[in-house]
Amino acid sequence: MSGSESIQGSSVLHRLDPRIKLVSLMILAFSYSFVSTPLLLGVMGVATFLLWTASGLSASFILEKLKFPSLIIMALVLTLPFISGETILIDLGVISLKQEGLLSSIIVGTRFLCIITTALIILNSSHLLAYIKAMRAMGLPWIMADMALLVFRYLKVIKDDYTQMKTSMKLRGFDRHKLSFNNLRITAWLCGGLLVRGFERSDWIYRSMRLRGYGSQNSRDHDFRVKGSDGLAFGISIVIAAMLVFSELALRR
Repeated sequence: MSGSESIQGSSVLHRLDPRIKLVSLMILAFSYSFVSTPLLLGVMGVATFLLWTASGLSASFILEKLKFPSLIIMALVLTLPFISGETILIDLGVISLKQEGLLSSIIVGTRFLCIITTALIILNSSHLLAYIKAMRAMGLPWIMADMALLVFRYLKVIKDDYTQMKTSMKLRGFDRHKLSFNNLRITAWLCGGLLVRGFERSDWIYRSMRLRGYGSQNSRDHDFRVKGSDGLAFGISIVIAAMLVFSELALRR
């Protein structure tokens, strides 16, 4: 979420208020999850495509971000056509392709891709810190916002520590690809060292923050201002979500 492409973007979506983008994301995600009619799945796909066009993000960037989330749903999408339903389309002997399962697979896969792609586009159109600040402005308890900021800040520090320790062990002849009891013990030491170092660092940070008055003020100011484009974007998301929900209800009758 903090890639250079998302930070340096200058599209219309990048300039929107992060609060509007977060609320719009939740509205669109809930409306997408309600859709199960094939015709509306196409409408949902078109809406997602238009959102990607407005974001200015490259297709390679989105596909790279989609690679790992897609693995979660891949097993379900590939197995549903063969295990669910009664109407057989293709009989392969041991297994058979069923119509109901194939339709369910298409619905689940399309929903997943549209929701995840929409989330990736919106969340990568601003820095993560801006979204944390936006959630604080919308009423997120200040201590949760501060903890989120600290986690975001020190995840990279822990990663750097891990890389440094792993490189040091490799220079001393440690082969992490070799499965043995000694390697497991050394890996456990590595993880334990990271935990101890992380605990010590968190204690130092907490003491430093307390000395600077942390916890004595429960309010946080923000500089977010809703513009006309923000209201228009929010209105468009409401219209799309309402159209999908009411159309789905009408087609189910």
